[in-house]
Amino acid sequence: MVLAAALGAGAALAYGLSYLHPVVTSATAFAQSIGVPILGSVSAAFPQRRRVAIRRDVVKVSLAATCLLVAFAVAVITSQAGYRLSLTALKQMVHL
Repeated sequence: MVLAAALGAGAALAYGLSYLHPVVTSATAFAQSIGVPILGSVSAAFPQRRRVAIRRDVVKVSLAATCLLVAFAVAVITSQAGYRLSLTALKQMVHL
């Protein structure tokens, strides 16, 4: 329940921020949004590096999200099995 609420709050925050600070993806869209013609545009100097960097960022975010979901699943499974997850319990397990 808490995970779903947190994901919903994060999605709402992301939507709100994108509404407040819109991202323009083309010169045509930019010209339409400000109402002034665009005289020229500069393309990316190294498009292959940019694609690699974007792919790397996507992999990092996907890995982080997967780790969070796995941790949540482990917490739910251990809770259903009757184990209590707390800092004191973890400290006792480490100091055995």
